[in-house]
Amino acid sequence: MQLNRTALAVCLALPVTLAFALPATKLAFAPKAGSEAKKTFTLEADLSITELSGDMNGQPLPPEATEQLTSQGILINMALAVTDVYAATKDGKPTELLRTYDSIEIETEMGEETTANDEAKAMEGKTVKFTWDEKESEYTKAFHESEGEEALIKQLEADMDLICLLPSKDLDDGDSWEVPAKGLSTLFFPGGLVGSAEESSEGPDMSAIVEEMQSEFEKAAEAFKVTCTYKGVAEKDGMKVGEVAFVYDGKMSMDMSEMLQQVIEEQGGDQEMPPMDLTFTLGMGMKGEGTLWWNMSENRLHGYEMTADADMELAMEMNMDANGQQIGINFSGRAKGDMTWKLEPTAAKKE
Repeated sequence: MQLNRTALAVCLALPVTLAFALPATKLAFAPKAGSEAKKTFTLEADLSITELSGDMNGQPLPPEATEQLTSQGILINMALAVTDVYAATKDGKPTELLRTYDSIEIETEMGEETTANDEAKAMEGKTVKFTWDEKESEYTKAFHESEGEEALIKQLEADMDLICLLPSKDLDDGDSWEVPAKGLSTLFFPGGLVGSAEESSEGPDMSAIVEEMQSEFEKAAEAFKVTCTYKGVAEKDGMKVGEVAFVYDGKMSMDMSEMLQQVIEEQGGDQEMPPMDLTFTLGMGMKGEGTLWWNMSENRLHGYEMTADADMELAMEMNMDANGQQIGINFSGRAKGDMTWKLEPTAAKKE
């Protein structure tokens, strides 16, 4: 009888003992040198302009000028397919990375009008080499065995594996951690943004505009709070992955005054623009959630999905002296909608 009691005690204690004996999980970026990963990133945004108003010298804009815009939706679709070769890694980051841009599609639809960003397609088929500069603590970027304008790669980022979300500690199922705001831009734009060709004699310098927008976004994103929770090992696409759920909520305000003034001045071409006092702010609130799947065998990202409810507000005030005539323009608007991000292995895409 005593033996049975002992055996029963052992059986009851064994699961607890094993649970404490199991090693904690480490989600670390350390792919094998020379390994390759094909991945596709997509971004979809479906927005509606819900409010729009303005006045010129105190006189409201006619209703027909705003009703046409508020009756139209805005659709943004982006698809970026790349091939990454991890030439070398160290201390949880790539120190030498070769990224080939296999295909790029960026399309904006507003009402019945569709606009494609053909300038970004100049990167298709080209390879960029990212090299970690230990002294400067940043990546240098250069075309590799291909040629192109430097403006195209200026705003690119090496991180397309969402290293920004990884914790430094070992993890047990259910562990949570908060992500520092610095570097969160790659959560929303993995790999950064492809720029536009150098400024031409016509139109605004889109490369400078993209740079300004990304700079303001990175500063404003510091108000965001991201909380991650480790869900444990799961199976996805026939492989074992570490699953991380995350949520975020925050508001940001970006000062886009300089960017808008540049657009106005450059659209004027050789024509001298009158002196103006311009302020333009873009506020954005986003509340969302997502899931990251970490490839446990190859120590890199397998994929992620993320959704968000977006609420954007803009306000513009412009005063200028045009040949002695004072002109004052005020404009404000609001747009709401849904946004979806997804990154997955290219081979896993459904035809």
